[in-house]
Amino acid sequence: MTDSDFPDLPDIVVDTHGVEKLLQDVNPNKASGPDAIPAKILKVCASSIAPVLTKIFQKSLDSGCLPDAWLDANVTPLHKKGDRSNPGNYRPISLTSIPCKILEHILHHHIMNHFDQHHILVDVQHGFRQGRSCDTQLSALVDDLVKILDDKGQADLIIMDFSKAIQSTEDSEKLQEDLDALVKWERDWQMSFNSSKCFSMRVTHKRNPVTKNYKMGHHILEEVKHHPYLGVELSNDLKWSTHINQTVTKANKMLGLLKRNIYYCNNSTKSIAYKSLIRPKLEYCSGIWDPQHKSDGDKLERIQKELPGLLLATTAGSPVSLKFLLI
Repeated sequence: MTDSDFPDLPDIVVDTHGVEKLLQDVNPNKASGPDAIPAKILKVCASSIAPVLTKIFQKSLDSGCLPDAWLDANVTPLHKKGDRSNPGNYRPISLTSIPCKILEHILHHHIMNHFDQHHILVDVQHGFRQGRSCDTQLSALVDDLVKILDDKGQADLIIMDFSKAIQSTEDSEKLQEDLDALVKWERDWQMSFNSSKCFSMRVTHKRNPVTKNYKMGHHILEEVKHHPYLGVELSNDLKWSTHINQTVTKANKMLGLLKRNIYYCNNSTKSIAYKSLIRPKLEYCSGIWDPQHKSDGDKLERIQKELPGLLLATTAGSPVSLKFLLI
């Protein structure tokens, strides 16, 4: 056990009133876990259930153990992309007990308060923090890369949720040392990376960039010109045409699907479908990849021009304004 400059997290005392409020805030339509306790029951009976759950929560925190029923989950595989026969192309979605999720919320709340109070987290940590998001992470990364390009420098990225900037062969060696340290970490903690899905990217405008084949163990990482990062297609020239083309393709496919399936639905349904299934694709992290070229902007505008075919239905013989539908 090493000494720390930060104080220990104080003991957590669970409050019945707080548990009751969390139960009252439960979405009644939320799916239950293996315990099959409906969310609606927890919400309606919050005042009666809260005292019992409070004791269970406190006992669990004090003993460091969870009830056996809370260790189970209903797992559903969700296909991401690629070959559907490859299990590695599926993401497991786990439905656990709702009371266990409430305990996780309580624990997370106390831990984050402790971190914030004592400034334990570094500023570059964006995940699972209030006021931070994919937008802020991407903004910080792209800002760093743009500054490097403005200085006529070079940045080598390893696509595994971290990046490093370099100016020389020595910097490349340091990045390789970091990869070697990650290989040791995965062995120690039995959390292996899938090296075949890890890539390197060289972001630079140099005519003669520093080149290096990065390795994870004995596997040489494939160098790519673009790759998705937090839902945005990041390119090695920091231009966004590839991402915009992919975004337009996805939006057009969804638009076609809606035209085929909800053509005769009322305008309210069509508006909700557009706002839920198409507009988020066009707006996700758009502050990062806002079109630099008119041609890219025109591609996005063409989707808007296709909307009248979906949304400008008639009500009692009168056309409905697109502007009205999108408000």
